[in-house]
Amino acid sequence: MFGTSSSTGRLFTEIALKDAHLLHLYARKSDGFTLSPSVKAVTAELTDYNKIKEAISGTDAVVSLLGPALKPNYPGMPIATGHEHIIRAMNELGVTRFITIATPGCAL
Repeated sequence: MFGTSSSTGRLFTEIALKDAHLLHLYARKSDGFTLSPSVKAVTAELTDYNKIKEAISGTDAVVSLLGPALKPNYPGMPIATGHEHIIRAMNELGVTRFITIATPGCAL
């Protein structure tokens, strides 16, 4: 799952673990994880394709709860880049189920 440190991500993780699912969690910072024997944690940026592929390897599905950066003027388009890498890794690994939300940001 991508977007683990968001409030939605934390809730999703809590429910999935209660239902005895095994999770691969991906976050920029290690403090974004719920640690459990049922969790494989990968820490990296969304630009790190190899780490994204590592996180997806061995899964049945991918969930992305990525949201816009809360930091103004965050460089680049990390969510778009991350999704490109996620889909590429899924195709290479034969993972066909992808659940994602879209939360576009805008400046006024």
